[in-house]
Amino acid sequence: NRAPVCWALCIFMSQITEKKLSAQLANDLKESSDLALVVSSHLHVEYWVDRLIAFHFPNRNKLKKLRLNYSRKIQLLAALGVKEEELKPLRYLGQLRNRFAHDIGYILEESKVSEFYEEFSAQNRDQLLVSTQYLFPEISIPTFEDLGHKDKYRIMLASLCTAIRLAVTRLENEKNA
Repeated sequence: NRAPVCWALCIFMSQITEKKLSAQLANDLKESSDLALVVSSHLHVEYWVDRLIAFHFPNRNKLKKLRLNYSRKIQLLAALGVKEEELKPLRYLGQLRNRFAHDIGYILEESKVSEFYEEFSAQNRDQLLVSTQYLFPEISIPTFEDLGHKDKYRIMLASLCTAIRLAVTRLENEKNA
């Protein structure tokens, strides 16, 4: 059942500082259409990627003039020192979004969600397992693997957005300290 999972994600995401964006992400993660789910969640990740990149440049307004596509933004994160293991799920998400953008009949298959999961580092996969149990204490879900593929995707996207948001927040706090 998808409803309890989305409800738990809504609670989790409502705790994020950027409440309006969090509410929008939680709402977008409820999408039942594969196309809407993947494209809207990609937009949320790209928003946080943009924030992370912008933090590193004193004249942030000039970045928009570069008109970087998502792939170039991920390359720029690599140049800024983000570890490859952290970039792999971001790259895969971009590839997945492109499949939906260029194939009108594309669907989010369980195998693609499993491939996405494998792009996360072993440590981050372990954190997904822990966060699943944290997010769903009221329902019996022994492991991440017991979830349906769309709910796995939703958790991975919520985790990606949260991780990037926390990196931005940490950098901003260090700058203001």
